Amino acid sequence: MAFCPNCGTKLEDGKRFCTNCGTQIEAPAAPAAPSFDDGPVQAAPAPEQEAQAAPQQQPAPAPAPAEDFGSKVAQLNETPDTTSSFDTDDVNNNKGMSILAYLGILVLIPIFARKDSPFARYHSNQGLILLICWVIVAILRRIWWLLGTVGGLIGFILMIIGIVNAANGRAKELPLVGKFRLLK
Repeated sequence: MAFCPNCGTKLEDGKRFCTNCGTQIEAPAAPAAPSFDDGPVQAAPAPEQEAQAAPQQQPAPAPAPAEDFGSKVAQLNETPDTTSSFDTDDVNNNKGMSILAYLGILVLIPIFARKDSPFARYHSNQGLILLICWVIVAILRRIWWLLGTVGGLIGFILMIIGIVNAANGRAKELPLVGKFRLLK
């Protein structure tokens, strides 16, 4: 049994704070002086003997920190950014057309109207690939609604990422589909 060094209250074994005054107990308190009721006094075992006597217990490995959804999405969106290879005037003049490229069938407008703009062409390529993916998702939805629904959600997220990139004047590949080239 140990006692609080501040107020002298009896402490239960393993307690780190005094229940009476709240003092933090730094180290395990020294054992109380033996009394005649405690029986024969035994010497404490040497550290080597104690290590041999006690079975070796490995501390349980800490669980891996769970990644939140936002960090997974950010990791997925780590795709090549080729914005520096485009002319600044081209980027500024064709942001609107580049946004249209991600709005389904409206991808045809920048494909035919802005053949001379590499920036609009870049986003038109990604928008066209996204449109093809939307058609595939529509077919899958007829076969199995769950697969089509999940595919539609992924397509919607990719559309939003593409619109944000185009509005910010960035030529960054879309995750999953941006590496494919249909337009040159």
